[in-house]
Amino acid sequence: MLKPLDTIENLLHAIGCFCLAAMTLLIASDTVIRTLTGSPLSFQFELTEMYLMPAVATLSLPYVYRRGGHIALDIVSDSLLGRARRPIHFFFCMLTAAFFAAFAWRSGDFAYSAWLRNDIYMGVIDWPMYLAYLSAPLGTGFLALRLLVDSVVAQPQAGHG
Repeated sequence: MLKPLDTIENLLHAIGCFCLAAMTLLIASDTVIRTLTGSPLSFQFELTEMYLMPAVATLSLPYVYRRGGHIALDIVSDSLLGRARRPIHFFFCMLTAAFFAAFAWRSGDFAYSAWLRNDIYMGVIDWPMYLAYLSAPLGTGFLALRLLVDSVVAQPQAGHG
């Protein structure tokens, strides 16, 4: 049942990792070229700031949550919760899912509006802004979906509730 969601999360994470590698390569290349020639890669800053950084920050969110790789503060140990562990896990997953669903909805609406208006960032390259905004609703939307599924299907794990 969760295989398609796992596949999408893996794909988003791979894209986020690719963006991190591209960002690293671009910044390092810009530094070397700037040092050798005195002039920068003119497109590097906008590409990194508007497209790659948001992708790195958001696309891996559902994958990292699924793998338990996020930072979690366990204030109360699972052994103290007893039978309340499952309802508390459900409540916090649903609450967090609602937050990220709202974030995905608003950021998706923002990206869609930019697409309808054909918003362009004019510089050395005319950058379409809806593409820059697209990674936020994708990452947070699939995180919300993962949290919904996790609240109903998965048992609470250490660091997940």
